[in-house]
Amino acid sequence: MFSPMRLGHVTGFAIAMLLAHPAIFAEDIDIFVGGTGAQTAKPNILFVLDNSANWSRNDQHWLPKGTSQGQAEARAIRNALGGLTGKVNVGLMMYVTQGSQNDNAYVRHAIKELNTTNQSALNTKLDRIYNNINAPDEKRQSGPKYGYLMHDVYNYLAGRTSLDSGTGTPSGLADASGYQTSYSRFSSPLTTADLCTDTYLVFIGNPQSSGPSTDDSSNSNALSALVTAAGGTADRLAGSGSGTPLPIPKFTLNRQTEVESLGLSKDCYNNQNSCTSAVNAAGSDCLNAGYSSCVCLSTKESPRDNECGNQDRYMVEGTIINETMVPTGDFDTSKGRDWNLDDWSKFLYVQGCRFRVQRCPIHAPASLPIPSTSSTRNRTTIIPVS
Repeated sequence: MFSPMRLGHVTGFAIAMLLAHPAIFAEDIDIFVGGTGAQTAKPNILFVLDNSANWSRNDQHWLPKGTSQGQAEARAIRNALGGLTGKVNVGLMMYVTQGSQNDNAYVRHAIKELNTTNQSALNTKLDRIYNNINAPDEKRQSGPKYGYLMHDVYNYLAGRTSLDSGTGTPSGLADASGYQTSYSRFSSPLTTADLCTDTYLVFIGNPQSSGPSTDDSSNSNALSALVTAAGGTADRLAGSGSGTPLPIPKFTLNRQTEVESLGLSKDCYNNQNSCTSAVNAAGSDCLNAGYSSCVCLSTKESPRDNECGNQDRYMVEGTIINETMVPTGDFDTSKGRDWNLDDWSKFLYVQGCRFRVQRCPIHAPASLPIPSTSSTRNRTTIIPVS
């Protein structure tokens, strides 16, 4: 029989903070494990990672200095899961990276219990990403279409054929347990034990400043057919000439500057300008410590032991720029016509995906659950993290 999977709702902000500061916001783990501990089946967490070319940039000033977006994301996932051993099931999906520019996805780590063995295996994969962020089998070309990525997320959860029959899947990195047939058909991670369990999709995007590439009519037609088959009506999708697209929340950039006194320079200099040029140069200790810029002040100290000869040490200041995207409360009601990511999210939230549940034979042991013919729903949450 087929049972639909339904979506619940959790704010992306809470999860974004959990990824960034797992120790400070450890209580947010209850979002995944449940505050009462009453659930018998473990919740599922599927991380969906945009590994397109922009993930190797370091414009956000991640620490240590020079850390790229993708590296910070892999490290954040690893850290956030540190306190969830034995409490959840976890998986990871990414864009395929081999061959021509494909927008389909592959299973890097199939959803499975986060026990000690599986957590070690996942950490090894995350470390591999961190250490090879620019490798051609880790990073795909720029300009991805998010609609196809989310279509394959649906296909994986539903145990359907993968887009393009899995063309471009890096065979050395894909998790074979995520497939019925490598790599053309996914194996659904959902079972009868998951019918009343929440499934969380944590999407981490790395789009270009202009946004992801516009989705096409093929992706829109596939989504529209699924929505219609589930008894719903699609909003205006990419390439469609009628209807109203889903509104997109607007954000504003909140930039705050902090200046810290770092004490006297380690080395000695002839003048203030020479000192500033040194401490603000690429690879300097000051910039490597995570400061956006460093400068030497006119305040100086001439060592009494003649260690500097006729030179001086200068007081150094470091500047940190903190940038935070803050929702304005307004919505853009036009740009959504180009992208289907939110529409796939809405579909999974409202209609859910259908996955096959095998009936137990009549001679099955009494301990095995025999699914009823009634419709049972599984809740899934889409959590965007940019």
